[in-house]
Amino acid sequence: MQKVCRITFFLFVLLVSLETTAAGHLVSARVETAFQEDCLKLVLKKIKNARKEILVAIFTFTLDDIADELIEKKKAGLTVLVKVDEHQADSKYTKPIVKKLRNAKIQVKLIKMPAYKHMHHKFIVIDKKTVLTGSYNFTHSATVSNWENCVCIQSNIVANRFHSEWQHIKDRN
Repeated sequence: MQKVCRITFFLFVLLVSLETTAAGHLVSARVETAFQEDCLKLVLKKIKNARKEILVAIFTFTLDDIADELIEKKKAGLTVLVKVDEHQADSKYTKPIVKKLRNAKIQVKLIKMPAYKHMHHKFIVIDKKTVLTGSYNFTHSATVSNWENCVCIQSNIVANRFHSEWQHIKDRN
């Protein structure tokens, strides 16, 4: 099973690295990967490098480190927008982060879903050029306890697709 997972992941990275435009021209993408505690390091590094806009879609969010870096970017004049699953945002662990972000004038939209469904995305779009995605939620458990992954893809084509998806995320009542 582990061998199949590694092959599947390799094929994913290969496909991302060899994406094509509608005209069929080969376009390269820069891909970085992180696992376990390195996920947080990669996310923070990429947020720090942002220059214009940060769009976040996250299932659950409890890490002050990431919230603090988003707040710094907002103070620096960047557009910072966050969408969080409403059910998760109502938990005692995520509520303080939502409040902290909102107090810093960061727009946090809670995405309401029908019963037993979730806004389960975990991605960040930075400057319409970089995407961070993977299994990694912004939580302590995801950082130090779970087996997690985060993939950073630097590609205008991929970033535009995720940017479009972020814009389409809305309540589904």
